[in-house]
Amino acid sequence: MKTLKNALLGLSIAVLATSALLAQDAAPKSQLLYLHEDPVYPSKVAEYEKASKVFLDNAKKYKLEDSFSVIQGSDGSFTSVTAIENLAALDKDPMAAMSEGMGKDAFRAMFKDFDKCYASHRDYMLLRSVSLSYMPEGETFFPMEKPFRKYLYFYYTPENQTALGELLGKIKKLSVEKKPKMHYNIYISRLGTAENYFVVEEAAKDALEFETVSAADEKALAGVGDELMGELMKLVLRRETKTGRMRPDLSYSYTK
Repeated sequence: MKTLKNALLGLSIAVLATSALLAQDAAPKSQLLYLHEDPVYPSKVAEYEKASKVFLDNAKKYKLEDSFSVIQGSDGSFTSVTAIENLAALDKDPMAAMSEGMGKDAFRAMFKDFDKCYASHRDYMLLRSVSLSYMPEGETFFPMEKPFRKYLYFYYTPENQTALGELLGKIKKLSVEKKPKMHYNIYISRLGTAENYFVVEEAAKDALEFETVSAADEKALAGVGDELMGELMKLVLRRETKTGRMRPDLSYSYTK
């Protein structure tokens, strides 16, 4: 369930090693993201959404000191994403005031409603690369006005980290030169992920706009773009594609 950073409290957290894939990034510019993923049963989506709205009502009532965005995946998953400054942010339990205000029994009952909707859930972290992402208008994340999301996952072995970093830098340089309409963010796997991978996130108003813009960009980048993609595929183990949409009605932003 939403931003369960307290699920990691009390755990021994290792210091994150600096990946060669991010060698170009200055640490203060990189954005660490905490993700909580619930793979919801298809038959329990409505029940999960109902429980989420109860949680949001209580978050607003008790001034939950946290902010998160929710993505509903086409695979049935619901993932909440929270931007954090560093690992030290995990030492604080943002739900303490809510638990105290609601009372422990009511608080636990609220989460039991979520637990009925999935067999398991997980927490993990990603790091947004500033130097490798192509966001020419200065934006950090895509706006809610572009709720459709496409995610390309590229899995790799540690021996190819340096080569991948260099190649992604070339792709970013090409994007700056050719100015494609489709912008993208690149996220790199961190704590809690089973394998090494990076994710390319793209956004649009809907699937139709996405396909239209992508087709135009592919035509404009034909040749050199295809060549770089060919080099990329030689360095990765496999690629996966996922789609989803933002759920602003299930997202939350803390205001004092």
